[in-house]
Parts: sequence; C-alpha cells; structure tokens
Amino acid sequence: MQLHTRHSLRLSSRNFHGTSVRFSARRIPIPFETHLQPPLHVTEKCPPSCVCSLESLPKDLDIDRATSLRGTMANYYRHLLVCTGRSDWASRVELDVSEPGGGLAGKIKEGGGRKDLRDPFAPTLVTNSSFEREPGVEEGQGVASAYIFPSGVYLPKIPVEDEGVVELVRRFLLPGGGEVESGLESREVLETVVLICSHNSRDTRCGLVAEPLKRQFEKELAEKGVLLEGYGDEEGGAGKARVGFTS
Repeated sequence: MQLHTRHSLRLSSRNFHGTSVRFSARRIPIPFETHLQPPLHVTEKCPPSCVCSLESLPKDLDIDRATSLRGTMANYYRHLLVCTGRSDWASRVELDVSEPGGGLAGKIKEGGGRKDLRDPFAPTLVTNSSFEREPGVEEGQGVASAYIFPSGVYLPKIPVEDEGVVELVRRFLLPGGGEVESGLESREVLETVVLICSHNSRDTRCGLVAEPLKRQFEKELAEKGVLLEGYGDEEGGAGKARVGFTS
C-alpha cells in the first residue's frame, strides 16, 4: 500500500542573481511497512457472524464510525506497555505524579534526547496500561513491569534508574538489541493481548467507552474459554487472551 501527496507540488524561488528557478516535487510513495517491521494484519470491520452488542454504550457520542483506521497512525518499531494497575493517567503519561518523574514512561521519554538511545527510523511507542505489576513490585519503589510488542516480551522487574533504562532501550527497543548483553529478567508472551484506550484525561470518549468494551470482550472470550486473568506463565498463556486498558 502506498500513500501519495494529494497534489503534485511546484515551487518557485529566486536565486541570488535574480534568476527564477523552478522546482518540481514529484509524488513520493510512503510505505506503511519497513524492513524492520512487517505489516500488521488489519480487520476492516466485524465479521458477518458477529452478534455482540454494546447496549451500555452512551448514546450520541461524537465518534467517526465510517472512516477506516488503516494508515491513521504512525508505524512503530516497538511498543513499550508499562504496567501501572490503573485505568487513567495524566494527559501526558510522563508527567504522571503518582511516581517520581512519571515512572518508567517518563524515564524513557526523558532519555529520548540522547542520540545513542534513539533511532528515528525505529521509533518506540510508550504507553501505560491497567495490567498489574509483577507481584512484589509496588508503586514508587523504583522498579517497573512492562510488556514489549510486537517482539512479545514481558519484563517483570525493570530498575527505573539511568543504567536500567539504558539497558532496557539498548537490549529490547533498538534494532540489533539481540547482540546486547542484559541481566534483565524476561519471559515470552504467548497470550494475545487486547488493549482498549481508557485515557479519560486525554479524551472523555475513551473514558466512557472503555469499560463497556472491556466487559464485552471479557464476556465473549470467557464464553469461548480463552479469557486469561491474573499473571499466568509462558505455558499458561498459550492460546489465551487477556484484556486491559491503555493510554
């Protein structure tokens, strides 16, 4: 799939000698996939067999239900999903006052200014989630738990200090990380993870719609016997799905 600029652009300017110079900008295709990240499967609409209902949704919400979501969001190399145990956060997650400096999300974004910790061609999306931290990891202790997609990795205990964050970024969030030595504990994520935006502080519509959607997902998944609750290990998550909120 390719995206083209709407019109062919023609610019005119003058050089220092007063001669008119004309530039013709041709349409440049922008790919939605790169050599670093394969294309993601997109479900255009509910299948004909879908009989779910969301009667508890608020009426008259100003939501665009017609425009396709394909291509409306940038393609990221990695998605860091931080476990917070909460369903709403500050409008900018790095400014969340529940943890100093916005916790792990704040540390990652703070370090984004370092050239050795960022790759403009392999950006990372950082969001918070409602998934609980690893047992024993509590808020404000300077340790975080997080998922990383699409690599499918769960890190139960990440030190939220400079050295720990640098190790996390170099090993798991940048291309070539497999060659970087790391002492961070990790496990493979075998379950499917369903994420629903509940960021009420950023968009009230998300706050209103999130809970009914989560209940419906859990109902459908439970009826099919694939709903995963709690933490689960690598084997316990295979073929299962967990549902959570994200920012």
